Amino acid sequence: FPQEVQWNDIDYMAAQYDFTYNKTNFSTLPEMVGDLHQHTQRYIMILDPGIRDSKKHNAAFIDGNKNHVWINKTDGESPTEGKVWPGDVYYPDFTDESTRQWWGDQLSCLHKEISFDGVWIDMNEPSNFVSGSTSSPACTDDQYDKPPYTPRIIDNSLYAMTICPSSIQAAGRHYDLHNLYGHSEGIATRMALENLLGRNRSIIVSRSTFMSSGRYVAHWTGDNNADFDNMQWSISSTIN
Repeated sequence: FPQEVQWNDIDYMAAQYDFTYNKTNFSTLPEMVGDLHQHTQRYIMILDPGIRDSKKHNAAFIDGNKNHVWINKTDGESPTEGKVWPGDVYYPDFTDESTRQWWGDQLSCLHKEISFDGVWIDMNEPSNFVSGSTSSPACTDDQYDKPPYTPRIIDNSLYAMTICPSSIQAAGRHYDLHNLYGHSEGIATRMALENLLGRNRSIIVSRSTFMSSGRYVAHWTGDNNADFDNMQWSISSTIN
């Protein structure tokens, strides 16, 4: 079968840090992508929103700190810290114009090394391997983190496997913006690729979307299995 696109999961990254590539195991990645292009093929790699909060070999984190791009705790100043694949991470606030500019700059720097054609966005509900945050206590007891009513969800908690609803973003509290997180990241990524690729057609697929996200990204349903339960779940996942 002819191959049109090469997709790359998180394995290509250095220590699973966004906007990097492993120069040992994937040392020839830029050349491979160039070869794909010579054969009219395309290359799409995965990105997660969580940025490892370490200054070591992490320009994205250093620049993010400088530009104050993170979602903050209730004090509005201290970044909310969660945990995903690279370890402890901060979450970009895509409702902030400075964050969208920073995100575009990081994609531009990566594109100078690896001339990707599209972006596969994952973990952008936003996902978190701990519930709420790495702080103790993880979240507050206020009306946003522990409202009088919660829907039928995991652990009956609004911050199960995600960040605290009381977290502060440029456009308001995460409580009101949670379902828009993937949507806002999709807009920022679309803007960045249009600036990078100009009139060349690109593609973005996002695991978390909202109404009108289709203007900016396509939707993918996350990892699934070839069984009837997953076929049933795919219906609600596709329209979610």
